[in-house]
Amino acid sequence: MQVLKDDIRNNIIKAAADEFYVRGFSDASMRNIAKHAGVSLSNTYNYFTNKNELFSEVISPMRNNILGLFDESINSGFSTEHEFNNYVEKLAESLARLSEENRKAIVILLEKSEGTTSGITKEKISNMLEKHFASELGDDDGCVYKLIASNFISGILAILKEDSTLNIKKSLKNYLRYHISGISGLKVK
Repeated sequence: MQVLKDDIRNNIIKAAADEFYVRGFSDASMRNIAKHAGVSLSNTYNYFTNKNELFSEVISPMRNNILGLFDESINSGFSTEHEFNNYVEKLAESLARLSEENRKAIVILLEKSEGTTSGITKEKISNMLEKHFASELGDDDGCVYKLIASNFISGILAILKEDSTLNIKKSLKNYLRYHISGISGLKVK
């Protein structure tokens, strides 16, 4: 029986993250992953039974973190400018910290997971945001909140896909402040 080695397994996971990031799940190839990991295709299957299992290994920890972060932020309320500033700071810092550790996994999860069971995550977050907007702001025609939620997630993705890690927190903070202030303007007084 062959002994599985952690360094080989980690190389496969890293190569898979790169492949999924560039090609997305649907177009990713186990053959390319094996090649970039420096192992044979058959050896790759000793570690992971299929592409779905490998994909899950790449994004699973991030999936729960992202969903939890958005769920927590949706349930946060603020009634003063100080509470608002603290909220924006905390959310921007959490997103920046997650992106420093796992930027590729976040982008893969939210943008490149079509064809997997995890591919619903962007839609799930968007639906959570839409429901939150409806409960906080009142019903709309169903279009505006969906558009706001989609744009919100797309903006965060655009920031995370930037190469410079120096400005991610600042960019996220400015983007969150802009977006949340705009949504607050929709409240019926």
